Amino acid sequence: MNYSIYKLIAYLILFFNSVYLSNSLAQTLQATAISRFNGDFAKIQRGKRIQQLFRTGKLLVDEVSSYGDSLSIAKKNGSYGAIISTGKIIVPFRYEEISEEYDFQDGSQRTYNYFYPVVKMKGRFGAFDLKGKVKVGLLIIAFGQLKV
Repeated sequence: MNYSIYKLIAYLILFFNSVYLSNSLAQTLQATAISRFNGDFAKIQRGKRIQQLFRTGKLLVDEVSSYGDSLSIAKKNGSYGAIISTGKIIVPFRYEEISEEYDFQDGSQRTYNYFYPVVKMKGRFGAFDLKGKVKVGLLIIAFGQLKV
């Protein structure tokens, strides 16, 4: 597909959401420019502000810092959260930092042994699974020298 088709699809998503959904974001969202989708997100411009619109048209974030196989780490209103490819927010947007901890086996298809979003807030760390369940609550982790 060419660029104009992607742009048309993005505008149709915005129009559909503003007319038919009761989502407050969708009702008030007006973009002055929009780019083609890169994975699950398209850049949109609202006045001087550039944000990222999730492909469902229901989620708008300030930046996307990581695209995983099924997970995107994003920033909204100064806090980080995580979104899976269905659009479900599995880590709420309230953390200072998020990183990914994983181990995989390479082959024709990547098979993960584990994959966890790891969060940081006020010097404490925790981890979620890909269903949004807390695997490890917020803990203080002390780093120091290991003497053998």
